[in-house]
This record gives sequence, structure tokens and C-alpha cells, in this order.
Amino acid sequence: MPLRDAIRQLTEQHNVEFFLDGRSMEDSGVRPDRPVTARGDRQPLETALGAILGPMDLGFDVRDDVIFVGARHETLTIVVYRLRTPVSDPRRIDFRLLFKDIMGKIEPDSWAAKGAFGTICPWPYGGGAIVVSQTRAVHRQIVKNRRDVLQPVSTPRPKGAVPKPDKGDRLSPAAALRQPTVCRFSGTPLSEVLAALAKRHRVAIILDREALKEAQVSPTLPVTVDLRGIPLQSALTLMLRESSLSWSIEADGIRIAIAPKAKEGVLDRKATEGVLDREYPLDGLVPSGPEVRMVPTGRALRRDTDVLIEAVTGTVYTRTWAIVGGPGKIEFDAQKNVLKIRQSNQAHEQIARLLDTLRALPQR
Repeated sequence: MPLRDAIRQLTEQHNVEFFLDGRSMEDSGVRPDRPVTARGDRQPLETALGAILGPMDLGFDVRDDVIFVGARHETLTIVVYRLRTPVSDPRRIDFRLLFKDIMGKIEPDSWAAKGAFGTICPWPYGGGAIVVSQTRAVHRQIVKNRRDVLQPVSTPRPKGAVPKPDKGDRLSPAAALRQPTVCRFSGTPLSEVLAALAKRHRVAIILDREALKEAQVSPTLPVTVDLRGIPLQSALTLMLRESSLSWSIEADGIRIAIAPKAKEGVLDRKATEGVLDREYPLDGLVPSGPEVRMVPTGRALRRDTDVLIEAVTGTVYTRTWAIVGGPGKIEFDAQKNVLKIRQSNQAHEQIARLLDTLRALPQR
């Protein structure tokens, strides 16, 4: 059975949306029509996916309201683990010993220290925690083998109802992006797809034709996608990803343009997603602002905000930050007590979830 059909079968069995990331799969030499030998029926979904995708060196993650299937390094999940025995002053924890234990005994070759993609960062607040970016398989091993020391922290669910039309029977761009959509097209020109979505959601979607012309991308680019019941912003992110396009909120609507290019030869193509500037308040994250504190992770004295910045850049799309030649930027604004971050839509979503999870840790 082809991989595409196996995933479609799982969609019907479990009533959940999947997205096959053709871009990263192509980079890994895997086509959607590649035959699979494992069967996914009569098994828990996670077990079935592991059996089907593992032999192809593919992975999966819950992302953009779908199960995202792609190359293993493209499907890393960020999990915050708190220490089961809280420490009164976690700044004095020698995280190096804990890191050495985890990376030395749990899939040693899957970590960045060995040239792979898994990363781990300290969080010396809220009783002590660590932030880990790894595959779901590795996270399962961490939970199983370090359950006496670590406990995963649940990410708080976002609040807010699905927006209703504003006056004039139109939605603001931000409200429209949160609405569930149906996106089913086969070889349909991009301009027609966007026109249909704009009509369905009663919002302006502007295709930046000049920018597309300069990049030699045609508005009639054929689009094939089948996504249902997920927010419009997720559908747009996934649909545009294949063509290195991105969306952004403008005063006059949702603008579709060419994604900025990353430094050639340094980053994978994930770094070419569009970038947006956002500010993140630090309330409830670090205890007392930018005081210098000792965090014994093998480095000199560092500020609380530097520890937070490392937790973000060390786990969220690590190959897309300016320090390695990418478009992502992050800095601390002391006057506003915020982090100013320039990143892609997808990165901002992960950053927001990570900060919400860190805020959920008990403050001691």
C-alpha cells in the first residue's frame, strides 16, 4: 500500500487530519507513493504511525492543528519537564550532570552534540525544569526511563471562542484566521484558491503579484491540498509552505508574498518561512527581571533573560536564528520588559506555547 493511502486510511479510522510535508520528504528521498509494509489498523494511532514512518526515517508531530508528517528532523516536539522533587533554589542545580545522563543513555546519536537535531536547555526557575526538543519516540523514552526524576508539564489550552462576523458581515484578518475552514483543491490555480477562501471567510486576501513576479512564481501555480476543520491560519501555513510562500496580517487584509530567503548553504528550507515581529511580556517567566544570576551549566554568569533566550533559541527552530545565518532575531527590551522576536508564523506559535508552559510551572 502506498504511504499516501496508508495515511488516508488512518485519517478515516481516527477522524483526524494529516498533512504530508512533501518538501522535507523529498529532501529525505521519500515519495508519497512509496510502498509501506507495516499496517496501522487495530493499533493505537501513535503506535501505528511509528510502525509506518520509522523505517522511512520519517516522523510526525501535532502542528498547525493537524498531524504533520515529514522528515524526522522536521518533526521535533518541544516538551518542558519539571523536576519531580522541586529544589528551593534551582539556580544552584548542576544541570550538566542531568544532561549528560539523558543524552548519554537515551538515543545518544539523536542529539545536537552528535550532529543530530535534538536539543536540551536548563530552566532554573519554578522548582527547576528542562526544555527538550526531540522526536516523540525519544520523549517517550525520557518519560519511561526518567519518570522518577522528571515529569512532563502540560501546555495550557488557549482560551477564546471561535470569532463571529463583525459589523458589516466581515471579519478582521486576525479573527478570520482563527475560523475553521475547508481547503480541498486539486490542481487549482493559487489565485483561485485564495479568492475562494477570501469569499468563504469574508476577508480580504491579497496576493502580492509584484513580489511573485520578481521571484518568478506564477499566480496560476497549481495547488493540491485536502484539509478540513482546522483554522484558516493553519491551512494557509501548510498550503503555502510547499511553494515557499508566506502570509502576514496587513491593515488591508491577509497578504500573501514570497518568504524571505535564509543565508544560502547554512539552513534547511524551513528557515525560508515569512517573518513577523512580535513582543512577548516577561511577566511570570523570570522572577526579578535582568539581575545577574549564577546558572552552573558550564558557562559564566548569565542574566535571567539570557537563560530565557537560550531556552527559546536552543529549542525552537534552532537552525533559523541569526546566530547561524537565519532571519530569526531575538532581543530583550529592558524598558518594556519584553522579548522582541522576529520569526516565522510557525516559530511564533511554538514560542508562545513554550512561554505559556514555562509560566505554568509553580513559582517557588
